[in-house]
Amino acid sequence: MSATYTLTMDAETANVVKRACELYARILFGQWDEISWEMTMRDSTFIDRRNDCQRHLAEAKTATFPELPPGQSYGVGHDRTADTAWNAYQAIRYAIAWHDHPEGGCTVNFDKPLRVSDAPMPKCEVKKDE
Repeated sequence: MSATYTLTMDAETANVVKRACELYARILFGQWDEISWEMTMRDSTFIDRRNDCQRHLAEAKTATFPELPPGQSYGVGHDRTADTAWNAYQAIRYAIAWHDHPEGGCTVNFDKPLRVSDAPMPKCEVKKDE
């Protein structure tokens, strides 16, 4: 039996979930440098440690994905779980972009989400508080 799940969250939580889905997908794609970039955006003092972190992440990525040359990663279509997370990220990103800027814009955030896995495309809508 199939089921549909609904989450209700505020804007801050939606942005956190969006970023979490993106980061999770990128890690499974092999884009481990995103971890150090996330830390840099969260904590300006991390910049001093970023190079060490990136070196360790590169070593861990090589151990995990020995078939990937340095600087390369998988894209969509390699891992179903990553693709499903990417779908969720796109759906949330799209809803937030159009809610925050109803006039539209010229970034990928305004492009209709492209389903990249065989999982159903998530739906995300922003409801105004009453």
